[in-house]
Amino acid sequence: MRNYNKIFLSIPFMVLAFFWLSTKQQDNYLKNISFQRSSPAAPKYEEHNNIDVTGTTTDISSTTMEEEDDDDEENKIVEEYSPAPMEQWIMDNIIILGWDDNVTNPDSCSIFHNQTFAIYNYLHQYIKDLANYHSAVDNYHGFDNNDTEYKDLRLVPKNKCDIVRLQPEKDGLQTMFHGQLSKTNKGFVEPLLTPMRHPMFCFTTKRLMDMKYMIHDFEAICKELKPSSRTVLIDMGASLDFHAGDVPIYYLLGLYKRFGINFDHIYAFEMRKKDPEAVYKAITDEFMASYHWINVGVSPEEGNKLNPFHSILRQFNKDDFIVVKLDVDTASVEVPLAYQLLHDKSIRDLVDQFYFEHHVHASPINRFWSKSARGSIKDSFELFTSLRKNGIPSHFWP
Repeated sequence: MRNYNKIFLSIPFMVLAFFWLSTKQQDNYLKNISFQRSSPAAPKYEEHNNIDVTGTTTDISSTTMEEEDDDDEENKIVEEYSPAPMEQWIMDNIIILGWDDNVTNPDSCSIFHNQTFAIYNYLHQYIKDLANYHSAVDNYHGFDNNDTEYKDLRLVPKNKCDIVRLQPEKDGLQTMFHGQLSKTNKGFVEPLLTPMRHPMFCFTTKRLMDMKYMIHDFEAICKELKPSSRTVLIDMGASLDFHAGDVPIYYLLGLYKRFGINFDHIYAFEMRKKDPEAVYKAITDEFMASYHWINVGVSPEEGNKLNPFHSILRQFNKDDFIVVKLDVDTASVEVPLAYQLLHDKSIRDLVDQFYFEHHVHASPINRFWSKSARGSIKDSFELFTSLRKNGIPSHFWP
């Protein structure tokens, strides 16, 4: 009987040892795994194996890129979307990272803090590249200069779309980011990264609403626009009085305006009841003529007139430039709408840019999302990847 007691008492220690060994195995796997690219279109990283991220040259021995057969069937899909190498590494290791957890809130910032991860140095170089890129954006004044030949991006001839290029090189954006941008069939976009905010949010919560993590390929947009294109923004979740005065949609409107896109129509849906006088006081004069305030919530029901994909989007055509923003803080409404966009080709073909705050289980952002989180980081990455593969440059919204 005494021997049975010894065996019984030893079981908890055996279980703890098993989980400790399992964790060590995962850490070693993530430390040693190759940094692979997913397609011939992805940049070759042999030339960047000594990226200087701290002022000193670092040998990234674990980031060897592996060549794949150009005739591989999987590579034929990537004509529509080529993820950046960092993004592909995350997708390849997303379960090992624990980001398929849809109950607790796994640490979405671990990739920025764990120096053993193969993408660690690339991520920190990317943060520097982001700062340089947005400095160039802030200093661009091509359309607000009185001497400029064009006042509207729609009127720029296709052979002169390089006027919105921030670097003279043909692939200026990829050059600025050391080849770490993803590419859709409508141009370059930022790689899908946690914390689904600016990367600097992982170091200070003061960057919670920092919008300067998105990348827009205005040269590619210019080449698709026609003089007759209507410019439309559908804003689902259009509150103008939050975040201590910082209104994200104003940043976005200002960014598009900087690069020659002034919206002809802004359809703003907001469920919370607002005093119309206060709303129109909050709208700046430059957007007053195009602003349509609709103080009701949107519906995910297909065919419902309060579903903007049914009642508004279908009034336009493929020649128009249409931007959709979705952030209504209600998973039962916004998630079905996001999947409608993905699965309905008649809707999908009309949308040129999509912004969505997808509330999933992840820390440290979870404390700002209250109880609205549904699903996992993996779910979110798969949704945004599918949207991008289907021709919609899609961005995490703050």
